[in-house]
Parts: sequence; structure tokens; C-alpha cells
Amino acid sequence: MIYLVYRTKQVGYDEYDAFVVSAGSKEEALKICEDETRDDEWHDGEFNKENTKITELNNKIRKGIVLGSFNAG
Repeated sequence: MIYLVYRTKQVGYDEYDAFVVSAGSKEEALKICEDETRDDEWHDGEFNKENTKITELNNKIRKGIVLGSFNAG
């Protein structure tokens, strides 16, 4: 399955605010995002159940951009 995983609370500079993830479940998609952003003392916890929304994209994808996310610092 393909999931859009995005943060629902404020995002700072040089942080991820969303991913498009291939995973077997919503829980696995969130874990992939948690693991990707748990890189050092500054970015731990960017993606968690309290500040994240997960939407299944299968059968909802139309032609065009799936995700455009720009948050430059």
C-alpha cells in the first residue's frame, strides 16, 4: 500500500513535514517515518501518533504530483 504520512503540528526549518511511503500498514508507514527522522538529538520525535496523519493513497492517486513539500531554512 502507498501512504501519505504528514505532520499536523508546526514544522521548523530543516525538518521533514511529510513522506509518501510504501508499507504493509499505517503502523508500519509511521514506523518507517519515525526511523528515517530519528537521526540525532535534534530531530528525534518529529513523526509520532500525536502529531501525524496517515492517509492511504491507493485508488486515490490521479495524474500529477503526489507530494510537493518545500520547507527551506
